[in-house]
Amino acid sequence: MHPVFERMARAYRTIKFARVNVDQSQIIAQRFAVQSIPTFLMFQNGREAQRMVGAVGEPGIHMVAKKFLGRV
Repeated sequence: MHPVFERMARAYRTIKFARVNVDQSQIIAQRFAVQSIPTFLMFQNGREAQRMVGAVGEPGIHMVAKKFLGRV
């Protein structure tokens, strides 16, 4: 998923993307209840607005990004 994540970050520059290695950042994984990898969390106004678990693929991430930008 790393290449997809990198492409999304380049395509949607007004959205902040961050990757977390749950093995190295277990406190963050626990705080956000990450139980499967990959897990994509989308936040809006500081709150979790959407969660996608599993290999959703590039089209799914595009759809959610466009939704948050009001393009859908």
